Amino acid sequence: MSVSKCPKPSPTRPKASAASPDRMVELYGPDADGWYDTRVMDWIALCEQLKDGEVRAYLVLRSLVVEKFKNHVRVLTLQLLCELIPSPSGGPSSLTRVRGILGGLTKVGLVTTPEGQPLKTSSRASALTKTLRIRINDRAPEGYAGWRNSEDKLKALGAALADLVDDEPATGTAPAPRCAPSAAGRGF
Repeated sequence: MSVSKCPKPSPTRPKASAASPDRMVELYGPDADGWYDTRVMDWIALCEQLKDGEVRAYLVLRSLVVEKFKNHVRVLTLQLLCELIPSPSGGPSSLTRVRGILGGLTKVGLVTTPEGQPLKTSSRASALTKTLRIRINDRAPEGYAGWRNSEDKLKALGAALADLVDDEPATGTAPAPRCAPSAAGRGF
């Protein structure tokens, strides 16, 4: 598989940083046992240890891996990965930002080595010649104590809000009526 060169700078695409190496990156999909999808599990969006940019980068990484093909390893450079993951201000992310994102995703187990070990990135010159092998995972790591899905969190918030309303001192105003589910959808 050939890897294309980086796009030429244009008025809308800033020139790539000279510090961004063309280090090869291999992305491995999760072990899916033949069950294919492009969905993202709820816990990822609800995980309080992840920053918004890390969730967005995970979505990009996950979209690059298609498990239904026999060889589901995507090979690209770190520079292309920087181009694919948008920066907060638009345009490509810096190599430093991508390394930080990978570190954050590693802390919660969303990226590991293909062998399941924590991912380590390095800016040392000796590391630039080694291929960075990354497995993108879907499942929460063992021992994860955060929210599993939005429904559970919503139920907990509903109970907590109901307790707050019941505990509020009388202020002379009637409490807002609780909403019943409409026929068109699910209520809170």
